[in-house]
Amino acid sequence: MEERFVILCCENIRPEVDAILSSADMPLAVALSFPFHCGHVRSVWDTIKDQFGQQAGAGNAICLCGCGCANTMDIPRDVKDNPSLVLTGSGAQFFLPEALVEDFRKRGSYLILPGWLMRWRQNAESDGLDSSTARQMFGESLTEIVLLETGVHAGTGPVLAEFSDFTGLPARTLPVGLAHFSCLLNAEYRKWQIVQERGSCASTLRQAEKRVADYSMVADLTGRLIGIHDEKTVIHHVLDLIVTICSPKSVGFLPATDQGSGEILSIPPHAYPSPAHFGQKRDPSQLYFRNEDGESFLFSVESGGSLIGTLSVDHVSIPEARDEYINLTHFISQIAGLAITIARTHTDLSLAMKAREMEIAERIRAELALRESEENYRSIIENMQDIFYRTDLDGNITMVSPNGIRIGGYDSPESLIGQNVSVLYADPTERDQFLAALKKKGSVYAYPLRLKDRLGMTRHVTSSSHFYKDARGTIQGIEGVIHDVTARVNAEQALQKSEQKFRSLVETTNDFIWEVDETGAYTYASPQVRGMLGYSPDEVIGRTPFDFMPQDEVERVHVIFDPYMAGHLPFSAIENRNIRKDGQGVVLETSGVPVFSKDGVFTGYRGIDRDVTERKRAEEALQQSEERYRGIIENLQDVYFQVDRENRIAMASPSAITMFRVIPPHDIAGRPVTTLWKDPARREEFLAALRAGRGVVQDWETEFVRTDGSAFWVSISARLRRDTSGDYEGTEGIIRDISERKKIEEALKGAIKKLNMLSSITRHDILNQIMGLRAYLELSKEDLKGTQYEAFIDKEDQAAEAIQRQIEFTKYYQDIGVNAPRWQDAESVIYEAKDQLSPEGVDIHIEVSNTEIFSDPLIVKVFFNLMENSQRHGEHVTEMLFSARETETGLVITYRDNGVGITEADKKKLFRKGFGKHTGLGLFLSQEILAITGISITENGVPGSGVQFEITVPKDGYRKVTTGP
Repeated sequence: MEERFVILCCENIRPEVDAILSSADMPLAVALSFPFHCGHVRSVWDTIKDQFGQQAGAGNAICLCGCGCANTMDIPRDVKDNPSLVLTGSGAQFFLPEALVEDFRKRGSYLILPGWLMRWRQNAESDGLDSSTARQMFGESLTEIVLLETGVHAGTGPVLAEFSDFTGLPARTLPVGLAHFSCLLNAEYRKWQIVQERGSCASTLRQAEKRVADYSMVADLTGRLIGIHDEKTVIHHVLDLIVTICSPKSVGFLPATDQGSGEILSIPPHAYPSPAHFGQKRDPSQLYFRNEDGESFLFSVESGGSLIGTLSVDHVSIPEARDEYINLTHFISQIAGLAITIARTHTDLSLAMKAREMEIAERIRAELALRESEENYRSIIENMQDIFYRTDLDGNITMVSPNGIRIGGYDSPESLIGQNVSVLYADPTERDQFLAALKKKGSVYAYPLRLKDRLGMTRHVTSSSHFYKDARGTIQGIEGVIHDVTARVNAEQALQKSEQKFRSLVETTNDFIWEVDETGAYTYASPQVRGMLGYSPDEVIGRTPFDFMPQDEVERVHVIFDPYMAGHLPFSAIENRNIRKDGQGVVLETSGVPVFSKDGVFTGYRGIDRDVTERKRAEEALQQSEERYRGIIENLQDVYFQVDRENRIAMASPSAITMFRVIPPHDIAGRPVTTLWKDPARREEFLAALRAGRGVVQDWETEFVRTDGSAFWVSISARLRRDTSGDYEGTEGIIRDISERKKIEEALKGAIKKLNMLSSITRHDILNQIMGLRAYLELSKEDLKGTQYEAFIDKEDQAAEAIQRQIEFTKYYQDIGVNAPRWQDAESVIYEAKDQLSPEGVDIHIEVSNTEIFSDPLIVKVFFNLMENSQRHGEHVTEMLFSARETETGLVITYRDNGVGITEADKKKLFRKGFGKHTGLGLFLSQEILAITGISITENGVPGSGVQFEITVPKDGYRKVTTGP
């Protein structure tokens, strides 16, 4: 049968013992009681000796607790020496430190317990005391009666008043609770547990002795803590004990106060620079909370269900004994909670006693002190950051501090006073739950609620409240303090969302995130491993990365990776070939960092794998392309060049040696590109053409100079180079030597000029002869008028006129094709034609911009001819319009007027040579000029509604340009 820890107590304190056992962690403790026999010591022993013998015989430990008068417990010596007996004292010493009890007695205070009070009449009758005798006896040495209120008994108020009247002494109540008594019983229980464990198993003797020593130190500390009344001193003793027992790297305590967090106390000092370390979320039902690193533990230090502070123990000396340290530290935290509560209680009691002394000494100034107290109370209420409130039994608000008005958004206290508090709840059911908890415990601390402000917005608060009573002890309503924790709740929710985002990021990234242990085996694999290798995370766990590589790749990667592994070094971008589950190959790029435990032990790697299969293929293709590109460059007859943003030659193909006569060949690289230009100003024109052509220029001709100073003609096709940000990086392109072509062109131009001169002279002579001929024909016609020869002369004159027109046509046709076609701005050419014509009374609209066309320089005559024909033949033309649009076949430039238009019959002959009302050559020549570069012209206007000519430029015959840089 399992041995028990029997608490044999006087029946007067049995309710207190039962209350402690109901909440304490003493599963093997049971309570027994004996009848109260005030002042009859031997009758007490006669009463309990049978119970003692029975329990001692069963091997149980007996913890003897008296009530008050029988504090000496005159027990036989052989019984006192029995190891089963534990003497703990009696009376007030259970509920107050001995020093404080002694202090009360010196002041003449008669300390009584609730159980004794409830039987005072029985005791008085047993002792034969009447009121007169009692008043005489008590009045000789006592000044007051103090009831040590434990919170267990109900209805002590009226009984205390009767006893006060009986003795003639003033009586008051001092709330002491059960903390001190609970601490004593816990200490004795733990000592008994230590003794029990000491002999439980010989195989664990060393551990048991350590545990005994630890718990002995705890028990010793418990005894010392009870007499310490300074909270910081208590905490320092607790921290010293934990360091002595567990030898952690650091230990710290963050007190919890009504204002939030207090000063962090730690060993070594300043080990925790921020309270954030103590702010981890944890389940209140657990003994402790293990931090993310697995080596730190947090304990909630509580007393009476209220949080006193948070204890942190980091990196204990013997990890395998961690669980024992956790249990021991949890027990120490309980002792700490009780000791801190006692210290705080002592502080409160000391303050109360000083206040009592001041009240007695300054009784004559009681009214002034009361008024000052009320002023102080009002000041506290009006300036406190939290909200003080009071309601009646029906829930109607009777008082609220000013901060409640501010936080709630109300105008004044009057706007809240009189309202029922239920209207402020965001969820009415929470009020029912709050009242149930309040009725059950009598008070609540930091009870979470959701209230609404004046605008209906929900605010998260905690309420610490209790029932308040009048002077007769009748409950009048509820009062308490409300703390606004909306900001904290919002921060916690934001943190939760952040954690969810991080989790989503890990699970949705395209990369494979992993962890391996010190042997290289996977301990974690993100879901992306399925898409990368075709295996599920479960199939990967326990295997190593080398299990997914071909054997030759395993050997290659080992040579690269093993030095990192041996030195526990981080690595990055190690490429490795793997075989997917479906047999396909995949190339991964692996990076990782070493992971160490808190004590510096290497535990593995954490890293990321990225699928670079497509990139590797692209790199191989790029390499092949570069090889082909290098072959082309090296065998290119023209010169390929690159110029950097500083206008220096960054690269030139080998053909530059021949073209520029560079010796040695590498001297061209790094030279300013302007040294190649015969006229550096021409380079600015070249750059302007580049910008106007959207960064591209084709067959741009200029003169360069060789290193020997000789000039030669080149044709440049180039483009602007830009970096990834779009900024100018330089130019690149092809330079072609066109010196021979230019010589041929110049020779051809000279020959054409001579032929045109010959043609002009010949045409002039022929026209002079024709003019003379026609003059003679006109004279002959006058002489032969009316004869048969008149008709012959008319036909001769018509023939001469036809010859004159043919000869005049050569004047127009001789310039076609003389100059090479070039890129020309369409808008500028049309404006040039308009300026040549200068029509009066006609509005000309030109809607052709940012467009260049590749055409014969005589294209200006085409646009001039169109406008001249409108003016000459349109009869009533007042508007002319040029517009452009892009189509699938190219660029269409449209010309319209508002004249009479062209008849359907004339449209068929419009572009024939000789057709027309003037020379008959304008549109024929226009068609010929456009046809040189593949441009066509048609007329598709509606007769009577004006002309509509459409000039169609092929796709490669026009380009869009931009203005400005």
